[in-house]
Amino acid sequence: MTDWTRAIADDAQGAVITIHVTAGAKKSVCPAGYHEWRNAILCSVTAPAVGGKANRAVLEAMAEAFAISASRISIVGGLSSPQKRIRIAGCSRQEAIATLSPRFMQTGDDTAR
Repeated sequence: MTDWTRAIADDAQGAVITIHVTAGAKKSVCPAGYHEWRNAILCSVTAPAVGGKANRAVLEAMAEAFAISASRISIVGGLSSPQKRIRIAGCSRQEAIATLSPRFMQTGDDTAR
């Protein structure tokens, strides 16, 4: 079992999560596993990586995963890259881990890719 929690850090404004996005996937899933080499949580979205569509889909997927408004989530790094840093405003690292833990158990796939 890998330690996917390494992909989550704290900053002054909230939890910062490193994710690796697969755009144009058959199904939107977040988290979709953990990429140990990239130290990133996997996130798949059906939207294509064109015109910011995938970025908007990532924000929506994260908002759904955290059961919060998408306005609390921002991309703070990697806007045009599949490797992104997402900030969840007002959320601590521990709260982010507690929120995502059950989802990792549901996927049954927290292994390295």
